[in-house]
Amino acid sequence: MSKEKFSYSKLAKDIEWNRIFIGLVPAIATNPLIITGIWLLLSRRFTQINRLNTVIALSELVPAIDLNLPPGVTLGAMIDKSEDTIQFYNMLRSGQIVSGITFPEIPSKEEVEKELGTVFDQIVDFVAPTVEEAKGFEFDPRKWKL
Repeated sequence: MSKEKFSYSKLAKDIEWNRIFIGLVPAIATNPLIITGIWLLLSRRFTQINRLNTVIALSELVPAIDLNLPPGVTLGAMIDKSEDTIQFYNMLRSGQIVSGITFPEIPSKEEVEKELGTVFDQIVDFVAPTVEEAKGFEFDPRKWKL
């Protein structure tokens, strides 16, 4: 008996690829993280998109302006222009650009740790009765070094 050589082409010849792509492409194209990655790659490649990122990131700081962009595009612009956005936010908070806008106070490290622990406790309380493995779960974000 001679062994027949394995061939991927024989394995894949009966697969209906068009059915796979019909289901896969919309799922990938509407995922905000995929859109973010594509937007970041495009903004690194094209200077026009990079300039547009500045407008998108800064306009997202003002609550009255909504550009109705997909979340992935907004996230990509904010990641690309994070330093500029932080500088503009601080200028807005200090009243150098527009006065009369009130911004919430930035929470302290202790407040963030406390809130993170509260959220974690609620999640564990919700999940623990339904998941048997959660009984011995000792993952506590309050012990993280921030």
